[in-house]
This record gives sequence, C-alpha cells and structure tokens, in this order.
Amino acid sequence: MPPIPHSFNSTLRHVAGTVLIILAAFPLCVRAAPPSFAESAELRDLPERWAPLLGEFLVPGVAVGVIKDGKVHAVATFGHRDAALSRPVTSETMFYIASVTKTYVASAFAVLAADGRIRLDDPVRKYLPRFTLPDAALAERVTLRQLLSHEPGISAFPIVLLDAYTGEIDDDRYYQWLAKAQVAGRVSYSNVHYTLLGRVLEAVTGKPWGAALDELVLKPAGLNRTTASASRLYADTDHASPLRVTPALAFEATPQRKTDATMHAAGGMGASISDALGYLAWHLGDGHLDGRPGGKPARRAELVREMRTQQAALEKPRGSIRVTTGFGLGWQVGSFGKHPFVAHSGGYPGAVAYYAMLPSKRAGIVILMNAGQSAGALADVIAIDLLNRLSGESLAPELLTNYRQRMRPEVQKLKAEPMVRPDNRLTTAQLTAPVAALAGEYVNPLWGTLRLTADQDGLRLRLGQLPLNFTSAEAGVVKLADEPLSGQALTLVPGMEGGKARATLATREWGDAVFERR
Repeated sequence: MPPIPHSFNSTLRHVAGTVLIILAAFPLCVRAAPPSFAESAELRDLPERWAPLLGEFLVPGVAVGVIKDGKVHAVATFGHRDAALSRPVTSETMFYIASVTKTYVASAFAVLAADGRIRLDDPVRKYLPRFTLPDAALAERVTLRQLLSHEPGISAFPIVLLDAYTGEIDDDRYYQWLAKAQVAGRVSYSNVHYTLLGRVLEAVTGKPWGAALDELVLKPAGLNRTTASASRLYADTDHASPLRVTPALAFEATPQRKTDATMHAAGGMGASISDALGYLAWHLGDGHLDGRPGGKPARRAELVREMRTQQAALEKPRGSIRVTTGFGLGWQVGSFGKHPFVAHSGGYPGAVAYYAMLPSKRAGIVILMNAGQSAGALADVIAIDLLNRLSGESLAPELLTNYRQRMRPEVQKLKAEPMVRPDNRLTTAQLTAPVAALAGEYVNPLWGTLRLTADQDGLRLRLGQLPLNFTSAEAGVVKLADEPLSGQALTLVPGMEGGKARATLATREWGDAVFERR
C-alpha cells in the first residue's frame, strides 16, 4: 500500500456536497443539495477544526451530518473511501453501521405494533416456540419489550461468533446455544436480544429480517441508500471500504469484511449520511412522516416516543459526558448536560458509526467512518463538539487535548517501530507434521467448519468466513490474534495410526471445541 502522503491532511479538507432526503411528506421525497457547515453560524468553524485530525488519528474517511427541526442543517464529508486514497467520501457513500442496526430493527417493531400486528408485551415464545433458556420458567416470561430494552441480559458468545463473524449460524445451532446461554438477570446490552428479535420479525412477516425492514421502515421512509445486504453494500460504486492502518502507516482492507452470511439483526446494515439523517428525521418527527395507507399515526407517534423513553434502567449510569442511564426500545437513553439524550453507536473492524439525538432541541447528529482502531476517539471529539453547539453546553473542553496526548506517542511508536502484523499462514517450520497430514476441512456440529488450506508449503486458517490470524505458533499450538478470538489457542493434532486429524479451539467460558477432519 502507498504511504500516507505528506499532503494527507490537506486532502482531507475536501467537503463534498450531499443529497438530502426531505421527509416533509411521505412517500413523496425530494433530493436536493443540503446546506454545508459554512452556512451555519453555530457550526461553520468545525470542519476546519476536524479536517487535520484525520491524519493525526489515522482515519481515512468520515461523513458528518446534523439535522434540526426536521430538516438537514449541515453535512460535511472528509477524506477517502478506499485504501489508495483516490475516491473521496461523498454524502451518498454507504458505510457499514454495525450495531446501530438495532435501532432500525426496533423501529420495525414500532411499526408492527402501531399496525396491530404484534404487542410489545407479548411473550417471545408466542412467536418463537423454540425459544428456550437454561431457566425454562424465565423463557416463558420474556417479552418483546424486554428484548428491545436489553432487560434480560442474555448472552452467548458462540451465537455472536457464528452470527457476526463466521456466518455459520443456523436455527439448530442457534437454539442449542441459546439453551446454554448466560443470563445476567439484569439490564445488560447484548447482540443475542436482537438476533432473537430478527427471528421474531421473520416469523411475523414471513420474510427475511432485512426484507421485512425494507418493507416496514426503509421503503416508506424513502431510504434507498440503506441496506441489510452486504452484497449490495460492497457492490455499490459509492461505498466505503473497511480499512485499517498498515505498518507503513498507509491503509489496507481489513481481513474481516461483512458478507450476506454475517449480516444479522444485531449488526447488519449499511447507510449513507443522507439516508441516516432522513432516518433521524423520522424519529424526531415521532413517526408522523410515514403516510402509508392503513397506518395509525397517533399510535405510531406514541410508540416512536416510547423508543426514546427509558424502559429499563442500568444498575449505575455510564459515562461522564454523555451519560447513559438505561435503554429505550433500541436506543440508549440518558442525558447530555441538562438535556435528554438518545444515542447508539456501532463498531466493527474498519467501521465506526454514531447516531445521537437531543429531542428537546429537535436535533440529531450522525458520524460515519471507514476505520476502527483510533477512529473512535475522533468520533468522540466530533460528537462532543456538535452536541455542545446544538445544546448550548460546554462540556469536556479538554477532550481533544487529552486524546491528542494519548495518540501522539502511539503514532510516534508506529513510525519508529512499525507494528508486526499478525500472520495468517503457518509455515512448515511451525507445523508438527507435513502439510498434507493437517490440511483439510474440520467439522464440529455446534461450532461449524474449520478449514486448513495448503498454501506455498504452509497452511492458512479459516473458521467459516473468518480468517484466523495468529501471533505465535509453537508445538502445534496457535495463539489467535484478532477479535473475537484474540488470545485463545487452537491446537492442531495430525491423525495417528489411522485416527482422524483434529483441531481443538480452547474458548474461555464455553469449553473446548473439538473439530475432526472429514
């Protein structure tokens, strides 16, 4: 990859025009050029403050937008959407938005409830007869509302691994792992709540969850640059590639990249900044913007307000600037200074997304990035800047200074001692047996398929669709490098005396997963 040019910061000052979805009356929508930050007296200086920070925080591309009083107030785009830094981010660039997907799923439930197709206080078992937990009595009582507000605290690492990373989930595996799930018995954020809701959505509508979202939320709102399809997202000519920093301080594609198999109802959508702002307009308008025949506007408005009203409280508030006290339906709720505050973030290798609203100010913000690592720090700076200006607060004025102090030594270290990239290829010197004795497909009924593929006198490792990078390999024990398996060990044992070769993945809380070669 080419190194970041000396003029990198200056190229990041590119501020593109955008296309606005004006959601004043649905289903009619008009696309027009929106105001830029330069046209906003309260925000016009911010792009100049942010543009140099992309270089400092090693972020390739960013889209930022603000909505006020039902209209787009300002949009700015910075940097690039590709590793070669040749394609600028535009207002129509689609970014992967990760866990912000949960709010869209919750919105679909609000529409279904408003139309009388479900009740939010219905038990989950009404729609999913196979729903079970280690506590069978609890499984009988859990409701849709409780899942939407993360009240039960149901977690199961194998479900997340198979759903979000390897793509090898199916109903049998899902429900077998669910029967072994950990249940906190208190409010606790979890992907499992929303992968369950995705299955409910499919049961109610008879469609895949993404197609149901399209019908219930996206099409009525005119959001045609939003999708639950990775194929559509990454085939689009204007998409942001998920990127990471190389040892040479350039950018390259992340080894993990979403596919249709790993797009799920807890984190499986892409959106442009223009569409994301249109989505917030729907929320800030209390759902009145959907004029589908047969809809119930009053009930819709009530439910959309419920989405941003606390349904389940955390044991203790989290955060000191943006304070989260609990969950509404899909959204995290709390306060920013003296103002009610609603938000959701999303992150995955090569992606950061952040949506937030100040309902009392009828204002919202969206930040989209095609980087992970230190990109979250830049998203924090941009978010606090915007929320301060929109609310009239002056919280955390030292935030940027603090982040810079943390970041500069890291960048200097990278320049002086380039990072060692975890490997994905076991060499013959690292193997305890010939390549042919280990290469092949290994299967575990609950964990899926592990592939050891011969490659230039070595082996490459993949669990389903997840490449397995590693930091060390010695005596047949491979130490895995990347999330969600970072630090865990994979042991390879060749077949002896006619026995089958096997591989054992030692998981921290779920025991050893033994894979046998076919």
